[in-house]
Amino acid sequence: MLCWSKETCRKGTGMKAKKTLQIISILLLYLLIAGLLMLVIYQNGNYPSGSDTMFHVYRGDVIYQSIKQGNWFPLLDPNWYNGAEILRYWAPFPAYCLAVCQFFAGGNLFTGYLWFCAIVFFLGACAWLRIGIARKRVALGAFLGILWFFMPNNLFALFGEGNLARSLCMIFLPLFVHYLYAYLCEENKKALFYMMVASL
Repeated sequence: MLCWSKETCRKGTGMKAKKTLQIISILLLYLLIAGLLMLVIYQNGNYPSGSDTMFHVYRGDVIYQSIKQGNWFPLLDPNWYNGAEILRYWAPFPAYCLAVCQFFAGGNLFTGYLWFCAIVFFLGACAWLRIGIARKRVALGAFLGILWFFMPNNLFALFGEGNLARSLCMIFLPLFVHYLYAYLCEENKKALFYMMVASL
């Protein structure tokens, strides 16, 4: 950055430091809310709730146990629909995410589910914060990040339907729309690549 005077340089550095501190504070707030969310779900006592939750949690457990045995892509499981392919009808990414959450939970699949819920909140909020930073509306992005998880449709997908794969998509949907807008309306060529990554 070209500075015409020491005062201008000092002012620019101070603004950058203030913005960085603001973003770190927001991320810490997100972590706090994610931790409280885990606690509330745990105290509720009826987790994991949702009609399809155990479908996804079980797949995550199978992958976790298979990876422990050195098999990174398990094909069949005798307990899964009479030996049907375990990764056939849903994309493998959510199942691997659940396996990672289970790993961080020390191998407990139910605690892994709590970690999964917290991560869905945190990363979904970070997606909105990223959009807020890009649009120079950090406070609005931070607020929408918190609000996004608690939208009725998103809560229903996670706790009603138990569709953990769809809940994971909640993280990437705002980014996809943001980059789609940047590509179509602002002719940002790089946004096409980011949009493709977000849609995976």
